[in-house]
Amino acid sequence: MTEKQLAVLKVSLRNGFGLTTSCEMCGVEPEYASKFIKSNHSIHGDLLQEMNTGSAMLLSILNNTLAEQKLTEWEQKKFKLRDFIQNLNFWESFCKKSEITPEKVIRAFNIYPITDTPTVLGMTRKELIDYMFTSDSLYDFAQEIGYIK
Repeated sequence: MTEKQLAVLKVSLRNGFGLTTSCEMCGVEPEYASKFIKSNHSIHGDLLQEMNTGSAMLLSILNNTLAEQKLTEWEQKKFKLRDFIQNLNFWESFCKKSEITPEKVIRAFNIYPITDTPTVLGMTRKELIDYMFTSDSLYDFAQEIGYIK
């Protein structure tokens, strides 16, 4: 991973995008990034620190907004904090691609943030969407949660 890619990854994670989206932003496959991060403990620690920093900044902004009694703005920021990804979810951390079933896909969506679900299933976003088109129940589920329009 180049220094430039790593810098983009750090900023993306600090902003709460999660590994899947952050990898897309820096042009690296989530599988490669997961292996790279796991093999470099200091980089893993740095990335977790970036995520903690971003989370703390957003929480501070949320608290200041509440103190100023800007409740509509506070509600909007509270919604953003809810979707802020605070864990580093690695490639195939839920199950290997070869073990995927429609039930496991639905469970993964219920456990992990929507943007990191492909990564924890060992897929790219496109592969997961293609897989969801093969099952009526998955396709309906994906439409319900807004993953496929």
